[in-house]
Amino acid sequence: MIAMTLKILLFLSVTLGLVTSTLIFTSFGNQTLTSFLPVGEISETNFETLELSSSPNQYLICPKNYCVAPINEEAPQFSISALELAQRWKKIIAHQPRISHVKVSKDGQQMDIVQRTEFIRYPDIITVRFISIDAAASTLAIYSRSVYGKSDFGVNKTRIDAWFSELARSPQ
Repeated sequence: MIAMTLKILLFLSVTLGLVTSTLIFTSFGNQTLTSFLPVGEISETNFETLELSSSPNQYLICPKNYCVAPINEEAPQFSISALELAQRWKKIIAHQPRISHVKVSKDGQQMDIVQRTEFIRYPDIITVRFISIDAAASTLAIYSRSVYGKSDFGVNKTRIDAWFSELARSPQ
């Protein structure tokens, strides 16, 4: 009886593994997983009044005294206008994998981006606000968060660090 139960469990485990692999590693799987993991409505983010959830699957970068929420990192300043910073950021986003949605605010100073994780295709929402300091200087606020789960295994911070690295390498 125990041997038969173990055989059935082994069969089910192998079958489930094969089905999961098919869903994850095929284009068919990408569409299926994406439809099972919808982003939902992206509400407007106001960085000055933003309140973080208790979940650790988020990462917030803001200029000093800009956000009321506790930040993970202080935003750097750039020696370019906010408009130029936004244009450079858009070029970086255009070359990122698994971007499925980019929405730019009417004033062009804020954008919402959806990027899905590599294997399971969980959606993450990244909101970026470009902030003018003066005509030749700017900074930004970034709120990157996972839609599902409690932990992001550092993906939100890693993503932002990588995008900052690309921004530093981009031609002025």
